[in-house]
Amino acid sequence: MKKIVFGLAILLCILPFAFAQEETPESDDVTKDEVTVQTESAESSTTSEVVTGREQTNSVAKEQTSSKVESDDKNSRDTNNAAAEKAQDEKEIAVIRYQHGAKVRMMQLKYSVLSNILVGEEVVKYIQEKYPNTSVAKLNDILDKLQLIADEIDSVDYNRTAEDLAKQYVDLKNESRALAKEFRDEVRLIITPEDRNELAKRIREKTKEELKNLHEQIRHLVREFNAERFESAMKRIGREKPDVTDMIRRGVLQSQQIAQQVREGFQNLSDEEKKQAVNRIREEAAKARVYKEAAMAQIMSNQQERLSTRLQQRSEELARLAERFQERNMTRVSEALMERSAVLEQKSGIAGVRSERLNNLSQRIKDGVDLPERQPKPQMSGEVSE
Repeated sequence: MKKIVFGLAILLCILPFAFAQEETPESDDVTKDEVTVQTESAESSTTSEVVTGREQTNSVAKEQTSSKVESDDKNSRDTNNAAAEKAQDEKEIAVIRYQHGAKVRMMQLKYSVLSNILVGEEVVKYIQEKYPNTSVAKLNDILDKLQLIADEIDSVDYNRTAEDLAKQYVDLKNESRALAKEFRDEVRLIITPEDRNELAKRIREKTKEELKNLHEQIRHLVREFNAERFESAMKRIGREKPDVTDMIRRGVLQSQQIAQQVREGFQNLSDEEKKQAVNRIREEAAKARVYKEAAMAQIMSNQQERLSTRLQQRSEELARLAERFQERNMTRVSEALMERSAVLEQKSGIAGVRSERLNNLSQRIKDGVDLPERQPKPQMSGEVSE
């Protein structure tokens, strides 16, 4: 009995993470001002009093204590943020263990990246309109890098190991977040809170409309993935519900309702069937645990170094693309000039022939040579001759 209860507990624990959500992810919104700016400046001492002895010691001690508290608070926040990000990564990569789930996560990430690009383009346009003397070169550079991320997502090889795909997903996500933050920091130096409010109204509906097709594609992928996972879960407990699978594909049931269907199927088993199901569930849970540990080990290894390397590579890639673009433009200009030159040369040749004919004609007139009579214009049917 304990074994069955334990199996049910495992089932209850893993099910909430087994099915993907249909909602598209929130973008990092490159217009949000999430960075707190310190507005309090340190007061400079204007007195001529000299702090000596115990007073000086107490003053230094207070400063050290205050500094230590601030440092501890910052370290605590950093630790909490790191722990929260790690927990979020673990949750998100759970579905990447399956190829269809990896596609879901990558497309959701692409949605977020493209959303940021669309928002960023509107921000740049707004700045150019309202602050025409402000350079937007760096902002455009960041948007180009985000586009490279979207392009990389399109070229993902889903035949790689799940651990490699999970690592690539987290790396791409971290890189896009870093670029979005860099964009926000730059924009914050240019636009005002009033500008942000005006931009938000302009952007919101346009972004949804532009990404409508991708949103539908993600929704379809999520439903297919959830239907596959439901079928797999029901096979492990020895039950099949094709009607429920069809409802999942049509989007009638959401993730929590799907999980409830599996739980009910398990509870309706006989004791012997439950024992067999528990063994299969344990095997699946063990595989999931091994995958998660291996994937997170790859993800956490040299994470910051990988991020720095990727950002540097993006800059180099953009430089190569710019150089290639310039070369193509120069080639096109050169080809266009050659074509124009050939046309002019041809026209020049025709003009030369005509000039020679005119000279000959002029000379014949001077010499008194009779010119050939001009042939009469052919008479059209129905015309009356004079």
